[in-house]
Amino acid sequence: MKDGHGNTTIVRGAMLLATAVIVQEIRLFLPLPPLLSIFVVGTLVNAVLVVAARFTGLLAAALISFLLPVIALLQGHLAVPLLIPVIFCGNLALVAVCSRLRGKNALLLAPFCKTVLLYGATYGLLEWLALPKKIAAAVLFTMGWPQLITAFCGIMLAELLLGRLSEVKQAK
Repeated sequence: MKDGHGNTTIVRGAMLLATAVIVQEIRLFLPLPPLLSIFVVGTLVNAVLVVAARFTGLLAAALISFLLPVIALLQGHLAVPLLIPVIFCGNLALVAVCSRLRGKNALLLAPFCKTVLLYGATYGLLEWLALPKKIAAAVLFTMGWPQLITAFCGIMLAELLLGRLSEVKQAK
């Protein structure tokens, strides 16, 4: 995970992971309605994942993608532990596409890939678990169209942040 500048990539990855973990805790500080919380937290977490993919590389971004749902479970934000690999795969799809593509291609393909993967895998898992319909519907909803919107907005926010970082770097 070194990039020719010693431990820069490791430090960047650790800082981005810490940022994403703090973002996941925003729910405790900002008492937002559940749907708004999904959009705010989801957008910010996706932005961190995209910045990680572009700023630290795919390996560090993949590690962050895995650790975030594990930490969300420990924080009490994930109701079904078996969703950890599902969320990891959705996050990994987002960072993999965003590490390879830029602009409109990433903006269209990454949210689509993440959402289709999350929704499909969650649907299958919930069918297998046979959870009560009300709980299953709530979980499935969060893995549907809100993911498409938060991934899209997260990429847009990440592009703005990365553009600003590039301007600052060029000014030096």
